[in-house]
Amino acid sequence: MLASSGLVSLKAPPPLERRTWKRTRTCLEVFCQYKTQANDEVLLAGQVMDVSRGGLRILSGQRIEPGTDFRIAIADGDDGLFTLLLARVVYVAPAPGNHWFMGCTFTPKLREEILTWMQNIGREE
Repeated sequence: MLASSGLVSLKAPPPLERRTWKRTRTCLEVFCQYKTQANDEVLLAGQVMDVSRGGLRILSGQRIEPGTDFRIAIADGDDGLFTLLLARVVYVAPAPGNHWFMGCTFTPKLREEILTWMQNIGREE
């Protein structure tokens, strides 16, 4: 009936991809630390779901409000040392099991060698 009536079926355009850098899926345990407006320190555990030079997505049982700057600690190995990175929460979305996805941007952007290091954590050489 569409063809005979002169109507054309239109499909929705594909979503616009705004990312500048390629995103890599990963599974890294991290610790996030930030200060509240009352200057209290908060520490929470999370899991990095994917990462790029521009940012990362964290899954956690606790949420950090959009606009919050925080530090991310990633274990360098079994020696108890951590690499600290700085990020800002851009968005928060509910996840299954009373958890939260937090989309974050790095401040400043990651250097390529740090991104490569993060992508290779836990992989066999």
